[in-house]
Amino acid sequence: MMKNIVFVFMLIGLFSCKKKEEEKPAAPTPPVVTPGRANVFTAKLNGTAWAVSGNQTASAKIDMGVATGTPKQYVFTGMTSSSLYKNSIQVWATYSIGTIDLRAHGAGAIYFDATGYAFYIDSGSMTISAIDTSHVKSAACDKFKATFNFITDSVGGAGYVIEDGSIDFEAP
Repeated sequence: MMKNIVFVFMLIGLFSCKKKEEEKPAAPTPPVVTPGRANVFTAKLNGTAWAVSGNQTASAKIDMGVATGTPKQYVFTGMTSSSLYKNSIQVWATYSIGTIDLRAHGAGAIYFDATGYAFYIDSGSMTISAIDTSHVKSAACDKFKATFNFITDSVGGAGYVIEDGSIDFEAP
């Protein structure tokens, strides 16, 4: 009889215990971006949130340039380092609206890691939703809005996936 009572209490104890839920790794904290705010360059770099908002500091900024060849190429760089060639993402394209292949002539993308090593685009695209080259505010580009994704080449087993990229640029 005593064995049955002990067995019943063991069963009650077994079924009344709650299993601990496995802890899931925390998702990267997305950058704080105020809706409607211009001059934001964001992306996920191998799954980790990466962002530059405006010209935060002399070393973390969005840079815009234009190559005067034919056709003109508009180059946007988001950088989190004082060097243009460290911790930066660059995308460029000719004047157009819509989705473009970043491997097409006149377009491209590159990621520079913390050491300054360049990882060139292997595949990817950019969707440009707005571009204003009326030159009211800037000699290059007054406004540019786009989203992008690309995968870099692999060097020594290292490569990058840049996804959920977004550029919202407006000249001051």
